[in-house]
Amino acid sequence: MKKPIVPILLGGDLNAYGMAAAFYEAGVFPSYALGRYRLGVTAHSRFIRQVIDGRMESDEGRLALLYEVAAHHPDSAFIVLGCTDEYASFLVRSRSRLDGRFILPSPPPEALSYADKAIFARTMHERGIRVPRTVVLSEGEAVPESVPFCYPAVLKPAVSEDYWHAPFPAMRKVWFPDTRAAAEETVRRIRQAGYRGGLLLQERIPASDTDNGVLTVYCDRRARATAAVYGRVLLEEHTPRGLGNHAAILTAPPPPVSEALVAFLEEIGYRGFANFDLLADPHGGEPYVLEMNLRQGRSNQYMLAAGCNPAALILADRVAGAEPPCIYSKSEVVWHSVPLSLVEAGLPEGELLDHVRRLVAAGRSVSALGHRADLRKNLWRRLFLWEHERRIRKRAGATATP
Repeated sequence: MKKPIVPILLGGDLNAYGMAAAFYEAGVFPSYALGRYRLGVTAHSRFIRQVIDGRMESDEGRLALLYEVAAHHPDSAFIVLGCTDEYASFLVRSRSRLDGRFILPSPPPEALSYADKAIFARTMHERGIRVPRTVVLSEGEAVPESVPFCYPAVLKPAVSEDYWHAPFPAMRKVWFPDTRAAAEETVRRIRQAGYRGGLLLQERIPASDTDNGVLTVYCDRRARATAAVYGRVLLEEHTPRGLGNHAAILTAPPPPVSEALVAFLEEIGYRGFANFDLLADPHGGEPYVLEMNLRQGRSNQYMLAAGCNPAALILADRVAGAEPPCIYSKSEVVWHSVPLSLVEAGLPEGELLDHVRRLVAAGRSVSALGHRADLRKNLWRRLFLWEHERRIRKRAGATATP
C-alpha cells in the first residue's frame, strides 16, 4: 500500500500558493507552507497549513522543522519544494541529511553553478543560444571605460541569493545605469553593503513588458524532460524589489529555442523544475535567454492554467514511477495575479489586447489567488483578496498620477 503524500513548500509567497493549488487539483492536500513571516497569500487557505517559524533562517533550523512536520505524519511520504532561490539551494545542499521519507525533485549539486548568472550566460553563449552582450565584474574590479554596447545598460547581481543577504537603502532587483559613472556608483553601493559575488553589466535590449517570456521545464528522475510550458508576459511588476515578477501571462506554444534549452537540461543531468526568462529580439530573431532559476517560478500557476499541472508531474514521476514523453503545452489562457482591468489597461490598443479580451470573454482566464475552492464559504480568504486587490489598484493609480 502506498504511503499518503504530504507536500511541504519552503516559502509562503505566490510560488507556494501556486504549488499548493496544483497539489489540491491533483487530489493531494493540504500542503504545508513553511516561512519566516506570515504572508496573506498563503493565509486562510483551505489547502495550506501555514507555519511561521524563525528557524527558517538557517539550514539547521529548516532541517529540524522538516523533521517536526514529518513527526505529525508518521506513515506518510513528503514532497519538499523550495519556493525561493535560498530554499531551493538549501534542499540541494541538504539532500543527504534528509531520510528516505522526503522526496526532493530538485537538481543535482553540480547544477547549482548555473544559479550564477555569469556562468549561465557564458554557457548559453558557448552553446550558440542568444544572450545579451555581457561584462562580468568581479569584486574589486572597476567598470571598464569601454564596453561592447551602449548605455543605458543593465546591472544585476550574478548570485541573487547572496545579493539579498547584503541589503542597503533603495535596493533594487535590477539596475539601469544611464552612464558609466552611474554604473560605478551603483557598483560602489552594492559592494559597500557587503555583496562579494559577480556583477553583470549587460546591454539593454529595447523591450516592453509584453516582449518578455517565461519557459518552465520539468525533468524527471532520469533527467528526461517531461513537460515544457511557455507563457508570454502581459504585465510585470514595477516595484524596486519586484521588478520583473510576472503579474499576467498569456500561455502559448513554446518558441523554437525551447528545444535547445530542454536539450541543455538533459545533457547536464538536470532534475526537477527549471525556469527560464526570455526576451524577444526587437529585430525578429531568436529570443534572448536572460537567466535560469533552479526551481519552479513564482508564477508557476500559469502551468496549471495551461492544462499542465506541475504537481501532477512530480506525482507521476516520483510516486507513480511513470515515464511519459515530453509535452510541449500549446493552449492559450490568461493567468493573472492582479485584477484583469489593470492587465487590459496596461496593454496598448491592438491585436494582442483584442485577443486577450476574447480569451477572457470565453472564460479562458485564471486568477492566481481566486481559486474557487478557497473562496467558497471562506470569508477571511475573500476579505484578503478584496484588500489585496484594493491595494494593487491604489498603487497602480498612484503610479499613473503625474
